[in-house]
Amino acid sequence: MNRRLLLVTHSYTPESTAPQRRWKKFLAGLTAAGWDVEVLTPPADPRYVDLAQTGEPYLQIRRTPDVGFLPDSRSGRLARAVIHAVASVPLSVFSDADIVVATVPALPNLVAGRIIASIKRVPFVVEMRDAWPDLIFESETGGKFFGTLVADIITRLQRSSDQLIAVTRGFAETLEQRKMPPVEVIFNSRQTEDLPLLRARERTAGELNVLYLGNHGESQQLDLLIEATEIARTQNPKITVRFVGDGTQKPALMALNDSLGRPVEMLDPTFGRDTVENYRWADTCVVSLRSDWASFAHTVPSKTYELLSYGKHITGVVCGEAADILKQAGDHEVVHNDPQSLADTWLRLAQDAHSTPTQKAGQAWVAEHASDTAQVMKLDSVLKRKLPQKTNTSFLKRSSTAASISATAALEHLKNNRALFGLLVLRRLPQRLREPIAMVASNFNGGPLDTVSAIGKAVLGRTDELETQACALLGKRGTDRKIIDYARVFIALGDLQTAEWFLDRVRPNTRGLVAARAWVAWTRGDMAQAVELMKTAERERKTVARWSSELKSFQGAMPQLQPIGEYHPTEGRVLHVLTNSLPHTPSGYAQRSHSIMLALKELGWDLSAVTRIGWPITTGALLAESQDFVDGIGYQRLLPQQLASHFSERLQQNAEMLLQHVLWKRPALLHTTTHWTNAVVVQAVANAVGIPWVYEVRGQLADTWASTRGEDAIYTDYYRLFQTREKEATLAADGLVTLGEQMKANLVDFGAESESIVLSPNAVGGQFLQEPGDTRQARIELGLDPDLEYVGTVSSLVPYEGIETVIEAAAKLVPERPHLRLLIVGDGTALPNILEKARKLGIADRVIAPGRVGREESHLYHQALDIFVVPRISTKVTRMVTPMKSVEASASGKPVLASDLPALSELVHHEKTGLLVPAEDPAAWAAAIASLLDDPDLAHRMGTAGRQWVMEERTWQANAQKYDELYRRILAQ
Repeated sequence: MNRRLLLVTHSYTPESTAPQRRWKKFLAGLTAAGWDVEVLTPPADPRYVDLAQTGEPYLQIRRTPDVGFLPDSRSGRLARAVIHAVASVPLSVFSDADIVVATVPALPNLVAGRIIASIKRVPFVVEMRDAWPDLIFESETGGKFFGTLVADIITRLQRSSDQLIAVTRGFAETLEQRKMPPVEVIFNSRQTEDLPLLRARERTAGELNVLYLGNHGESQQLDLLIEATEIARTQNPKITVRFVGDGTQKPALMALNDSLGRPVEMLDPTFGRDTVENYRWADTCVVSLRSDWASFAHTVPSKTYELLSYGKHITGVVCGEAADILKQAGDHEVVHNDPQSLADTWLRLAQDAHSTPTQKAGQAWVAEHASDTAQVMKLDSVLKRKLPQKTNTSFLKRSSTAASISATAALEHLKNNRALFGLLVLRRLPQRLREPIAMVASNFNGGPLDTVSAIGKAVLGRTDELETQACALLGKRGTDRKIIDYARVFIALGDLQTAEWFLDRVRPNTRGLVAARAWVAWTRGDMAQAVELMKTAERERKTVARWSSELKSFQGAMPQLQPIGEYHPTEGRVLHVLTNSLPHTPSGYAQRSHSIMLALKELGWDLSAVTRIGWPITTGALLAESQDFVDGIGYQRLLPQQLASHFSERLQQNAEMLLQHVLWKRPALLHTTTHWTNAVVVQAVANAVGIPWVYEVRGQLADTWASTRGEDAIYTDYYRLFQTREKEATLAADGLVTLGEQMKANLVDFGAESESIVLSPNAVGGQFLQEPGDTRQARIELGLDPDLEYVGTVSSLVPYEGIETVIEAAAKLVPERPHLRLLIVGDGTALPNILEKARKLGIADRVIAPGRVGREESHLYHQALDIFVVPRISTKVTRMVTPMKSVEASASGKPVLASDLPALSELVHHEKTGLLVPAEDPAAWAAAIASLLDDPDLAHRMGTAGRQWVMEERTWQANAQKYDELYRRILAQ
């Protein structure tokens, strides 16, 4: 299947304009390179139509409505551009695209392109033909306020793109200095192989024909040329100056020309052969840009390359990069932009009949630096880098699939527990949206809105108010069902003790009471009891079916697949089967998976990945593609038209879809990660095709679940059966990998042989391998006060992370440390409680919580901290599982304070790379924080030692060697 490109532009065939000529060549070249191309553009402007142009049968052109009745003024052009941009979005629904390119200077194209690319979930490329947004200020467009607003929007859109294209090196460097996305320079170009040099005409001394052919706009400052012509012709009437073209300033230029006695011959635009004849007529051709706009130092008029390719002599009223090109590409004139200097230049050239010879060096320069072939090849390469092997499903088909999967998932949650569904929806919103929406919801009251209010309070962590609100209903007539609704909110929060307390105060025969008690049992982990209890509830047949299906899988039912008789694996090809991945989540799990695959790819392995069935649509990415590519790694999505509604059936569906993908990819090895639901699917597929599989244990999810449910949780059906399934997966796999010594010991307890387990600890890569940046500069870039003290974390915020301990410690320190701030970066179910704890302790103004940040920013937050904290509470899971966050902090040269737990002691060397502090002891944490803030030299030494340890022992390249050995050993058996 060909790659598909959608170009959003303000000018295209049959117009003949600079952007049209550039992209006509590019699209022809891209088509030859295997691309399918479509263009979204307005109707052609009759003034610029060149009917002699060759057709382009290889592309589809879609045009927005005709608004030619609008005036040809700055405001009229802006209105046309806005209408085109608005109309482009619905028109794009009919186009399939793997990548969207928007060209400026029609600035609304940026907005349209960004929206279209977001809808289609494809990369967005911006071509900056001019130095925007700098030109906004230099042209004083719309006044200071409007200009600042527009410039800010342009900058945000540039930063939101996946790739920027500039036409000059200078402006590319400017964009790079502004820390924009990747920037590539693709020059305006010409094809020189079959283009004849235009021989300079023979002329007598005193004669000189001067031509300006191009746009008559504000940027060219053509009034200067008219004034220079009047001066020159006063001294030498044999100097003839001709303007050919059109533009917004032409009426004003004609008026000026008339007032000076019409020294310049002013003609309408020409195309094709007529343009060449004008070039033959001219002895020197003018390219001009005003010098009072600083950004034009990084601008090269596109006409420059055309004139050079014909070998024409050029008079350049330009500076910067354009002037440098003229100096390199032959014997041309570069003139200061004042009328007298320009007139003097023309007078001097006129005196010498041989002063404007054919410039062979100009054509040679274009052939070397700006040929069509070279620029098309570069553009093709740039675009392919954005999507190396991208496949695309039609937008309508993706929408249908997304609607089906998301509806199944949503209905499942709604049927399970309406309160839980409300919590899930709000918690998945970005923090900047979640809090105001929850705040509004919390203020609702009356009837069913009381439940909405309860959910809002729950999301905000205001559980005390929630209890008070529910208690106020006790004993009142007709409130029993509403009390059950409040109990369901507490069930959704995991506060089963409070939920049961309220349910015990409801009249026994109240409708919904039995179902609520069944939900308590199910949430507690007593699965069999919950199923039996729910069977006695009214109208809960579907819930019983769902729970019975899940219990069946927990009790050992596995997907069943028929053996494949003929399977021929591809040597060196490995397929990773993952729970989630980049680019839809920046989680530590996804980062680890990606880093491992990149490192293995460098060792020669053929790597790709597939994620669990329905993901990422089931978590809200409704327009997800069936495949994503990140840094050359392909991530396939298993997106069925209809997602199975029950647990065991969904595992079977997952196995069947994975088998089809395996038969297509033909891997020699499968590699999956915790938990057991991944393992049983991969085991079934591996057995069906007869290849080995690796199980990587990254967590103790049963213990994570139990950590929030009290000591008795380990005796429940859920915990016991979960652990049994994990043990079976551990013993069935052909290879085992885990993160640390404590987790390895757990696998040995399951019965695995110690020497067969590969330790692959969390490590760092990418920006964390680079020398850490300056702390003060990082704070400035993030908008933080550089003179304050910052203690904090970059983490998923879940209860067992224990951030409340640091909140309490900070409350003890704040009275004597007015500059102390807690920087809590991340999001999760614990964030509302963390912020509520800070509010109750009176230090809410000392807590900075920016929410979840992208991986491109996370290293800056690490660099901004003085101390990194990992204050995990003491549970079975936290004593065993090693996190990634502290390794990244050490790589950033920061001292780490961590709870004194066995797993964390593998990552923090006490009094060398940081300090181990008693878990859940705010006073001890306050003392540890103060000790490092009071001794910055000690903190610096610890940070330096931590980085040295990471660089020596904790890189993905080092881990990749272990995987490489494991894969080779398994495949050799």
